[in-house]
Amino acid sequence: MNLNLIIANELIQKVCEEVNKKLKQKNKNTTLVYEVFTHSPIAYTVNWAQTIYNFYNYNWLGNKDFMHIPNYDQVVENCESYPVIIARDTESNEIVGISTIKYAENKGDNLTSYFPIANTNFFEVTGILTKRFSPYRGVGKTIYEIAIKSAYLYNRIYPNTSLMCVVDCRNAKSFNAFSSAVSRINETSYVGENKSLQANIEGFYELRSSDNLALLEAPTLILRVNLEPLPNLEIQTNDTDINFKSIQGSELNDSLKNELTSALLDFDIKEGIVLPDGNDLVFTHLLNKTCSVAGTNIHSNGTELGNNRTVTFDKEKAKVYQLRRNYA
Repeated sequence: MNLNLIIANELIQKVCEEVNKKLKQKNKNTTLVYEVFTHSPIAYTVNWAQTIYNFYNYNWLGNKDFMHIPNYDQVVENCESYPVIIARDTESNEIVGISTIKYAENKGDNLTSYFPIANTNFFEVTGILTKRFSPYRGVGKTIYEIAIKSAYLYNRIYPNTSLMCVVDCRNAKSFNAFSSAVSRINETSYVGENKSLQANIEGFYELRSSDNLALLEAPTLILRVNLEPLPNLEIQTNDTDINFKSIQGSELNDSLKNELTSALLDFDIKEGIVLPDGNDLVFTHLLNKTCSVAGTNIHSNGTELGNNRTVTFDKEKAKVYQLRRNYA
């Protein structure tokens, strides 16, 4: 980790400890804790990488577009390079929730393809996943809350920092969890009396083929939190419904793009910024006017169904990596 991420890692752990204290005050018998990977006992087990890989592999069997499951090498890179928030059951020592918090700086012409805003430093909340059939509720929302609070604390040390995340335009569950996390922070006056954080839909991006410009997946919303608190009277809101037509098949992605564009027309969609992403192209459409997350509702109407992933496991990769750790 670089210095920025080391500082962020410790701020996240500080917020985790505050959250754990409140959980204990609410229920002294709770076995749920939040922690960063470097402070977790899981990090000191021989097979930590396999444990985390298996958690991702077995707990996301939904729409492939909603979450890009990291492969074995990506799990290792994430845990060694970035803060990783873990929700853990202390009784079973099992993971019940996880997310990687990444950091990037857009300087000069070196822009992140899915967040091409010049001269911006930002944290990105990625891949929040919770355990299937878990008895714990609200774990994803709490991970968002921890990420936002720690980014707010970081911004007090290093101003002009933002926090963002990307969400499939149909993923109402993740969108609502993000919105609820911001609302809960504001309701508890965490950022000051009569002050709040503004969370907006910054725009959306499309991943397209460089060969024929066909949409390769559903459009993705870009959500951003302004970490500079505003007086409550200055917080902007709106009343926006994003309704998707119940359609499946080859026309789905284009239909989603059309419905999303129609719903956001009032917010003055800028001309698309086109940047390469591997062998493909990312078309990013930012909004000129404020579209608040709290004032927006997503109605997926069944368009999120199907395209489910199945469990996969690279046994050879796991074996090779484990041997490398054993003989390091």
